[in-house]
Amino acid sequence: MGETLLLFFDQGRFLFGMMLASFLFCIKAFPFRKKLWLRVLVSIILCIIYLFVWMQLLELTTHDTSKLQFLGYCYLIFCCIVQMILVYICFEITVSQAIFRCILGRATEGIVTVLVRYIIVLMNFPELPAQHFAIYLLVLLAAYIIVYGLVYRIVARRIQKGVQQELFRRDRVKTAASYLAIYMGFMMIFSVLQSMCEYIIMPLEAYEGLRGIFVYIRYLLMAVLLVLCILILFILMTMHIGNVLTGERKQFVELIQQKQIQYDFVKENANIINEKCHEIRKHLNKLGCAEARDHAAIIQQVQEAVNFYDAVVKTGNEGLDTILTQKSVLCASHGIKLTCMVTAEELSQVDVIDLYTILDLAIDNAIREVRRISETGKRLISLLLVEKSDMLYITIENYYEGKIVPDSQISKIKIVVKRYGGTMQINTENYIFLLQILLPLGQK
Repeated sequence: MGETLLLFFDQGRFLFGMMLASFLFCIKAFPFRKKLWLRVLVSIILCIIYLFVWMQLLELTTHDTSKLQFLGYCYLIFCCIVQMILVYICFEITVSQAIFRCILGRATEGIVTVLVRYIIVLMNFPELPAQHFAIYLLVLLAAYIIVYGLVYRIVARRIQKGVQQELFRRDRVKTAASYLAIYMGFMMIFSVLQSMCEYIIMPLEAYEGLRGIFVYIRYLLMAVLLVLCILILFILMTMHIGNVLTGERKQFVELIQQKQIQYDFVKENANIINEKCHEIRKHLNKLGCAEARDHAAIIQQVQEAVNFYDAVVKTGNEGLDTILTQKSVLCASHGIKLTCMVTAEELSQVDVIDLYTILDLAIDNAIREVRRISETGKRLISLLLVEKSDMLYITIENYYEGKIVPDSQISKIKIVVKRYGGTMQINTENYIFLLQILLPLGQK
C-alpha cells in the first residue's frame, strides 16, 4: 500500500478511534438524541472530507518539518473539536460531561496508538503496514478489542453508574472550563513527547555510537506516554466517583431538610384532624339519637366522610403512625387501598426522618403506578415492615400496567438506604412491582 494511503488510513483510524472510545463512556450513561444515525453519518462524511483536504495540504509541505508539525497540531485540535461536537450532538449530555468523556476517549485511543504505531510498528516492524497490510489490520483490530474491552470493563462501567449533578449555570461553566483545561494540558504533554520521539530522538538514532542510548530514551518516552494515558483514565475516574458522591450527599441533605419540614407539617395536621374528627363523631352520635329516621342516611354519609379523614394507622410508633396515616388518606382520595402489616416495635435506631423519606417516596412511587390501573381489584398497595434479628425489612408491592417509567424517587431512596449500609432490590415480574429494602439496624 502506498505511503499516502497509509498515512490517510492511520489518521482516519486515530480520528474514528477517538470517537468510538468516547462513545464507550456515554453509551449507557446518557440517552441518544433523535435521528442519531443521521447525525453520525453526516459527521463521518464531514470528517472524511476534512481528511482529504488535510492530505492535500500535507503533500504541499512534505519537505518542511516545521510546517508538517504545525499541520499535525492543527489536525489534533480538529480531531478534539469534532470528537466533542459529535458526542454532544449524539447524546443528551451537558458540555462539561461531553468534554469529560472526550478526555477519557482520547486517553483510551492514545494507549492503542502508542502500542501499535510506536512500539510495534515504528520501533520493531517499520515495514509491516506497507508490506503486510492484512497482518497490520489484524494487529490493530486485536489491540482495539483488547484495550477498549479492558477500559470499558475497568473504567467505563464505573463511570456510567452515576452522573455528576450540575445544578447551577455557574457550576456548569466552571466544570466545563476545568475539564477543558485538563484536556488541553493532556494533549500538550502527549504531543510534546510524541514530537520528541519522532522528530528528535529517532533521527539521532542514525549515529552509530549513540544509537543504544537514544533507543533506550525512545522506549522510555513510550513508557511515559502509556503511563500518562492510564494515569489520566484513573484520575478522571476517581474525580467522577468523588463528584457523584458529593452530589449525592448534597441531594440527600436537601431531601432530608424537605422531608423534615413535610413531616412536621403532616404530624401537626394529623393531630388537629384527629381531634376534630373525634369531636364531630361525638356530636353526630348525639344528633343520631335526636333526629328522625329520614335523616339517618344523611348522618351516615357525614359519618363516612369523617371516617375518611380519620383513616388513622396505629402501629405503636408515633413517627410511623404519622407517615402511614398521611399515605392512607392520600390513597383513599385516589380510590386506592393501602394495607399495612407492621411488626416492628422498636425503631429507635432508624432516624424518623429517614424512615419517613423511604416510605414517603416508595409509597408515592406505588401510587403513581396504581393510579393508571382502571381495574378496581388491582388498585392495591401492600406494605410489610418487619424488624427481626437487628434487621429491618421493608417490602412495598403493587400492580402496574404498561411499561415502568424510570423515576427519580427510587434513586433518592437508594441514597438513604446506602447510609445504613442496606440493600434495595426491585422485581417487576408478572406486572407486579416489588420493592424490597433491607436495613441493618445500628449500622448508620
